[in-house]
Amino acid sequence: MKRKVFILAVLFAALAATAPSFAHHGAAAFNMDAPVVLKDAVVTEFLWTNPHPLIKADFTNAKGEVESWTMELGSTVSAQLIGWTRTTLQPGDKVTLYVW
Repeated sequence: MKRKVFILAVLFAALAATAPSFAHHGAAAFNMDAPVVLKDAVVTEFLWTNPHPLIKADFTNAKGEVESWTMELGSTVSAQLIGWTRTTLQPGDKVTLYVW
């Protein structure tokens, strides 16, 4: 009986430890139907980090105010598969970003 309780406790702990990884990859916090388009945004920093590269950029909105955005890409591996590298973006690059 003690062995069964121990095994159940270990399984429960393993499931509890993996729960945050399931939540991390959900899309509930994003409106996947309509991207926000940041035209002529200026890259301030491109961080090639695991598990997700980050783009930091400044965008001037319709009111003329500068907004600082930080965007998370998909995985580093998937970015590499479409040709991205740690030098794809440089500070000062002017880009159009589609943000969900």
